[in-house]
Amino acid sequence: NDDWGNFSGLNSKEIRRVFIRKVYIILMVQLLVTFGFIALCHFTPAIKSYVRSPGGQWVYWTS
Repeated sequence: NDDWGNFSGLNSKEIRRVFIRKVYIILMVQLLVTFGFIALCHFTPAIKSYVRSPGGQWVYWTS
């Protein structure tokens, strides 16, 4: 028994492997969405000019 109590949820190698795979899939999806948004803002002229305009600065600062 340690400071975390009697936690044994990730003791199985199979459960741990599946958990780590899910974490990496979530990270990969987050990165793809982020890079997709960056590419959209960079390569689409209308969106690029909107983000650079004073009215579109909120997009720049929230991203």
